[in-house]
Amino acid sequence: MSIFDDLTTWSPRGAAVSLWALGAAFLAWLLFGAGAESVAGVWLAGMLALVPGSVLVWRATGAAGSWRRFVREHLDWHLLAASLLFVLAAEHAFHWQITSDGGLYFANLRSIVFDHDLQIRPELAVLDLSDRPHSIVPVGPSVVWAPLYLLVAAVDWLVGPSPTAGAAHGLQGAYVRAALVSSWLCAAIGVVVIHWRLRREFGRGPSLLTSLLMLGATPLAYYLVVEPSMPHAASFGAVALALTVGDAWCRRGLPSGRQAWIIGSLIGLAFLIRPQDALFGIFPLVAIAAAGAPRASRRHALTRLAWLFAGLAPFLLAQAAFAWAVMRANPVPYQLVGGGGYLDLTSPRWLDVLFSARHGLLSWTPVVTVALVGTVVYARRERTWALPALIVFGAMCWINGSTTDWWGGAAFGGRRFTSMLGALAPGLAVIVVALLRRPLLILAPVAGGFVFWNYLLMMQFETGLMSRDEAIGFDRLIKQQAEVYVRPPYFYPFAFPANAWFAWRHGVSIDRYDLLAPEPMRVHVDVPFDASGARFLVQGWSSTDDDQFGARYFLDGDAGTMVVPLDVAAHQRYGIEVRARAGRAQDAGPVVLAIDVNGRYLGRFTLALGADPITARFAVQTDEHSRPWRKGYNRVTFRRVRSAALQTEAGSEPAVAVYMVRFGPDLLAPDEH
Repeated sequence: MSIFDDLTTWSPRGAAVSLWALGAAFLAWLLFGAGAESVAGVWLAGMLALVPGSVLVWRATGAAGSWRRFVREHLDWHLLAASLLFVLAAEHAFHWQITSDGGLYFANLRSIVFDHDLQIRPELAVLDLSDRPHSIVPVGPSVVWAPLYLLVAAVDWLVGPSPTAGAAHGLQGAYVRAALVSSWLCAAIGVVVIHWRLRREFGRGPSLLTSLLMLGATPLAYYLVVEPSMPHAASFGAVALALTVGDAWCRRGLPSGRQAWIIGSLIGLAFLIRPQDALFGIFPLVAIAAAGAPRASRRHALTRLAWLFAGLAPFLLAQAAFAWAVMRANPVPYQLVGGGGYLDLTSPRWLDVLFSARHGLLSWTPVVTVALVGTVVYARRERTWALPALIVFGAMCWINGSTTDWWGGAAFGGRRFTSMLGALAPGLAVIVVALLRRPLLILAPVAGGFVFWNYLLMMQFETGLMSRDEAIGFDRLIKQQAEVYVRPPYFYPFAFPANAWFAWRHGVSIDRYDLLAPEPMRVHVDVPFDASGARFLVQGWSSTDDDQFGARYFLDGDAGTMVVPLDVAAHQRYGIEVRARAGRAQDAGPVVLAIDVNGRYLGRFTLALGADPITARFAVQTDEHSRPWRKGYNRVTFRRVRSAALQTEAGSEPAVAVYMVRFGPDLLAPDEH
């Protein structure tokens, strides 16, 4: 018999009131309780609220059987709730502060509430974020922070003067907690509604696994736990709620005018949090068009679209008014979309956005690759969901790849796609269901992993990385397993096919994609031959300690090759400058080095043995008849020029060190000075 069997039967209304009371008590403790600093305390308090909440729901719904049976039948909901509470506790463990762009949103909210203006320099100074660029004017997550923030302000006013009165008032303690808990709450609502939608279609197990993967195996986890003051967690929740509500109402046909207005309002809320999320307005447009075509007149469908826009319009106007007020109130030059030239839609780097080692979405978050494949499959089943999802995803790739900071700045992974996760969740569930129905598809990679692990151990043993008859620490063993695996040419599977395409196109090994592909095309490039410039050296080089002339790399043999991304215009004079020297050697003459650019001879220079480094320059007109340089990646090879009169014995050739190579249109050949 359940320990709760002696509780009185609750009506649905009584259960709802009790649940609200439990939630309010837990929230009050989170905002104002000293124990809220403890990770274990937060999770334990949440679980203590979850158990009686579960009992109340069981009583209110009149479910057959005991409470334990109710828990078993709804285990997915209980596990999901426990997981969300754990994330909330982890948020306490990492950061209880405002970070990065969140400082601008938080400062604006505080300034409006307490100073009744938008002069946020004092707030940024208190937050120690004075160096934040003043180029962000979206309302941001402050719109979902406001209710709890105002609640804290009301309690603060009722209790009396705050010990942090002054410039710091409203920027510390419970005010910060109100913002971060609000971000978590918004994201938690998104996870819950997406799980509810998946559960109706795919069942308990697949939907729970999908929801947990979405919560823990994507950038959402980072922006819930480490940087919840960024807009991405709240953005995810708002988009997930808008898409799920819209899908539920449009699935039955044309939504009513009121329902269309609510859908538009939810899309508008997502837009306020993060303007790029306006793209998700494609979802209700497609759903209304599909529902209206066979079942109602075109006039009725247009009426619903008008209601949709009526719900969206106030949020568009609110954002416009806020942007106008911010730019008018501040002498700092605020801008709507970054700085000048920030967005160039004619040359998007969408492939880098997806696969680059510099925060590429798919290379950093492989589960999104699975979800994308599943979304393509899902299009055969639910086109009104899958097709808009793929369209929005493509638009996001294009837009984000067109920005000057396409990698998202100092971000974790593809942060700008966090709001996309809810739209891709059904596609991920499709793959999860397929795998659960075919266990061999799961067991085969697991078996292959054991085989590959044994292969790496064999390589360690055979190459002398471990002793054949002595003990080895497991930490060292695992580290060396990784070292064997990543030896060149290393293939990173989650960057495929972009890495293979890059290697084939530019004639480099596939592991060079990681560091070279994110490089921007530049007119002027200085490559120091040190650790920072090593990414450009593809073959024929070796390094040693620096000498009195600086960092250097040596030619390993007869030739060394580097790859450099250059923005070279047609009919432009373009040149190269090389700083190098040759060491001493017996019975050897001076070293002659030739330079080839993209397989075409550019020039040569001579290095005297043992002399100080010299600087050689070469320049050539890039016309259609003689054009060694090209826009894009250029292969530059330095090779020894051998002469029959200067043949040397093996091992007696002088070492050749290169210290610096510069590229640019302003470099002139010596005879042009």
